[in-house]
Amino acid sequence: MITLIIFCILLTTIYVKDTTSLRCHFDRRCMCFNITDEQYVDCSNINITTIPNLPSNINFLNLKSNQIILISNGSFHNLNHLSELDLSWNKLERLELGSFTGLVNLQKLILEHNNLSQQWESFPPGIFYPLKSLRHLNAKYNDMKGFLACENVITSLKSLESIDIDITVSSVCPNIDYGFSELTNLKSLKTGYCQITYWSTITFADMVNLQFIDISYCNIVKVIDNPLYYQKQLKNLDISHIVFHTKDIVLIVANFHYIPIQKLIMSSTVRDSVRLPPVLFGDLNTSGITELLCYC
Repeated sequence: MITLIIFCILLTTIYVKDTTSLRCHFDRRCMCFNITDEQYVDCSNINITTIPNLPSNINFLNLKSNQIILISNGSFHNLNHLSELDLSWNKLERLELGSFTGLVNLQKLILEHNNLSQQWESFPPGIFYPLKSLRHLNAKYNDMKGFLACENVITSLKSLESIDIDITVSSVCPNIDYGFSELTNLKSLKTGYCQITYWSTITFADMVNLQFIDISYCNIVKVIDNPLYYQKQLKNLDISHIVFHTKDIVLIVANFHYIPIQKLIMSSTVRDSVRLPPVLFGDLNTSGITELLCYC
């Protein structure tokens, strides 16, 4: 116990020594601090409507929970050292072409909980072209029509590894856009607003390298064919809080013989009165599942 206390004190001392936080000289409403020689700027919750003038040495920039509606061309043109940008929980409706010019080293972009949509022509063609290093994009809870998933907008993000996105799969948009087939590094998909009329073989046909799929809380009307046919590398699947018919769950689990799945989360996926058939448990038992989370 004594050793543990001393260790905790040492950790605290090191953290305090390496971290200093002050009002930023370029905008006194923002906080600036340095951790292991990386510059963090926190301009969240200060009620700004435009992007402040920022120095070029920033590595992490937090602009969440403000009143920003528009990102203008060249707003971040000098931030070539920026690694992470958080614009979540603003009122964003439009990104001008050139909004992300200069962000050549940006690895994580968070745009969730805004008003970016097709209605406002939020994503002009080529908007993501400057983001050559982007690995993580979170744009969920913006557009209930799932514009980004249906239009050829993100094909330039060749380094993308994970995406959080709104999806609407219907007769108008029967499957996720073919442009996703060019994102060969994409391993993780998580949905925000999600409406899938028919979850079928073609729904995620152009996302063949996915290892993690989280479509929890998605409104899925029916499962047909082999919904995971093209996900030959899938290891983790979260379908919790989706009320399936028994035959739909059987169809999903039947695919597990052909994929290296290890973890399945299916909390609150069946009605209380439904008795699951023995074939379902047989398929689970003969699959590669090592972790099953099923809270009813």
